[in-house]
Amino acid sequence: MSMGLFIGLITWYTLYFLLPSIQSPLLQLAHLHWVVVLQSLIYISSLTGILYPGALWMDPQFGEGSPQLYGFPVFVGLAWVGWYIERQRLLRVVLKRTQ
Repeated sequence: MSMGLFIGLITWYTLYFLLPSIQSPLLQLAHLHWVVVLQSLIYISSLTGILYPGALWMDPQFGEGSPQLYGFPVFVGLAWVGWYIERQRLLRVVLKRTQ
């Protein structure tokens, strides 16, 4: 859980403080790639937890079920959709500057 918090804080800092201060759209694009990979790692690593012997989707005290199985792929998908939209915007900025 702490890893998720720290990755979220790093992502928040990068997107809202670091990226706007960078003047180069190509460098912004590189940071954007790094952020989406970092965000995906937390959810993908959480989904692989079931692969360990004796592991369950949920802690026994919370009952049965597998909400991560359905929610986490949606979060990863949303992160990549956001990445794609911002990437297109940055590429348009790069093309305007080169013309």
